[in-house]
Order: sequence, then structure tokens, then C-alpha cells
Amino acid sequence: MPPGDDRSFLKAGIPTVSFGIVPAAEAHQLWLMLNGANAGLAPGTAPGILRTIHTAEDTSAKLDAETMARVFRFTLSLARTVARR
Repeated sequence: MPPGDDRSFLKAGIPTVSFGIVPAAEAHQLWLMLNGANAGLAPGTAPGILRTIHTAEDTSAKLDAETMARVFRFTLSLARTVARR
């Protein structure tokens, strides 16, 4: 998620994995922006996450419990897979 919280860890030499959970339409908008395909976005618009991240509105109140549980399960599975290698 540009610019993500992981950037400061990377600068300190700490390996990171960053997950972003956003609605499918926002994920597509981010992909368009990151791949220079802004033609797919309405002029003057940006994905909602870019208007929220690192602002006073960026609070834990916006988190969805089921989504966080899914992220936890995925992260745990990923960590176990990496540890086995």
C-alpha cells in the first residue's frame, strides 16, 4: 500500500510483508495508478484508501473483525510455510 508503514522497517533493514485489504474496485484503482494506467480512473479521483491512510481518519475503528481474522489466518499460514523451507 503506497506509502505503507512497512517502508520505515525496510529502511532499517528489517524484512517486511505488507498486506492491504481494500474493496476490489479500490484494488483495481490502485493497480491502475501503480502501473501508469491512470486513463482508467475518473479525473481527480483517487482510491479511498489514499484519502485515509496516514490521516486522522486512519483508525482501528475502520477495521472489520472478519477481514482481520482472514488476514491473521493467511499470515499464520504464510509464516508456517516459510518456516518449513
